[in-house]
Amino acid sequence: MKPRRDIKGGKTGNISIGGAVNRSALLTGNQSKVALTSSESKNLVDVNREAISALGEIGGALRKLSGPGSVPARQAAEAAASAAADNPTDKNSVGSLLEIALNFAKKTTEFISIGASLAPHLKIVVGWLGDEWGHLLSVL
Repeated sequence: MKPRRDIKGGKTGNISIGGAVNRSALLTGNQSKVALTSSESKNLVDVNREAISALGEIGGALRKLSGPGSVPARQAAEAAASAAADNPTDKNSVGSLLEIALNFAKKTTEFISIGASLAPHLKIVVGWLGDEWGHLLSVL
């Protein structure tokens, strides 16, 4: 759709949007200058930081385990948190390390007792990792 022209030959200030627009500024005019500020930026969540924090909480919970599998579970959880902090874009490495940690952890007798405390943190991490890592939730 071409913009309409006014009688002087210039473009009108009409904007046509075929869907929803959220948290956007739309402006028409010639050489207009605008300063935008938003109070919503204070409410934004740093998803990487939240996922790294959740990985730390998972590692902390796994430190309570003992017996076979507890040491490699802790080591893999710590490696996952470290990998996420060092390179948050390499989610496959983080997911693989977390999967190793959980597989070792579920071999311990105490794992059942910490499962409920892991759930909210694991949901955050899986949400950050993406759909392909959703199977990690079934460990609980």
